[in-house]
Amino acid sequence: MTRSFYDLIVSSTFESIETMIPGISSSQKEHPLSVLTAVEIGVIGEVEGRLLIEGNEEVFKEMGVALYGMNLEGEMLSSFIGEFANMVAGQVATSLSSKGMAMDITPPRVTGLQSKAKIFAEQPVGMLKVSFLEPTA
Repeated sequence: MTRSFYDLIVSSTFESIETMIPGISSSQKEHPLSVLTAVEIGVIGEVEGRLLIEGNEEVFKEMGVALYGMNLEGEMLSSFIGEFANMVAGQVATSLSSKGMAMDITPPRVTGLQSKAKIFAEQPVGMLKVSFLEPTA
């Protein structure tokens, strides 16, 4: 696959996030990316890899408030982060499918660490960073 296809996956991810929570990815609040919570979703089909959405835990808490009107903590927050990423990746797969690109996703996995995998495309926007990584070996 070409770099432009990987960049399209990353930009489509931000578009999906903005559709779900307008303004969240461009928010200028101070949440350093040094204390990360990340969620990873496998991508299969025409392209193989992993979509990684990273943000400070506070960013994901703000998303929970925006979507559900309540603060989420602990297991509820972790569950929300995984489900949020699943919805975003599902929208990305649907959007790219409508453009003729076959893509499917695997269940999300919430983690606190970014892997040392090869990065095909990456873009930080506001309080979030989205990366498209090589498949798990």
